[in-house]
Amino acid sequence: MLCFNARKKLYALTEGDLSGSSAEELKVHLDSCAKCAEEYGRIKQVLELASKKEAPKMPPEFWAEFDRDLREKLVREKETPDTFTIRPERTKINLKPVYALAAMAMFLISVSFYLFGGVPTKSRLNAASDERLVNDLLAIEELTEEAMIFDDQDILLDEIFLLEEVNGSNGSA
Repeated sequence: MLCFNARKKLYALTEGDLSGSSAEELKVHLDSCAKCAEEYGRIKQVLELASKKEAPKMPPEFWAEFDRDLREKLVREKETPDTFTIRPERTKINLKPVYALAAMAMFLISVSFYLFGGVPTKSRLNAASDERLVNDLLAIEELTEEAMIFDDQDILLDEIFLLEEVNGSNGSA
């Protein structure tokens, strides 16, 4: 038995309100736990002292005033809505599956970072796009050079045709 549960039952044990099995279980705990046994001893001592004391005799006026105040309080409580709410008992949640799921997620994330090199950073993205840009520029430059060769050949052919025309017109004259 846990000390927390045992301490909740100490008053019931002193009053004799516990059943046989609960009382035996609590007594076994008290034999093995010094702190709970000390607490039980204090409770018994206070109750013994209180039982030896006689209740003070109150005058009839006190009881009349007490009765009147109690009735007024009951009437006020009926007229005003309850502002006191009882919290339901908390249920115990087993967090082991949650921790296991979190550990598995962290493991999978770390494996994916290892395999795929992590999250692509801006510099990696820029490097990849820069590489594509350089390749495109080189391809354009090669095409331009080829086009210039063809343009030069066309110019040469045009010059040759002009020279032949000029030479042909000079030779026939």
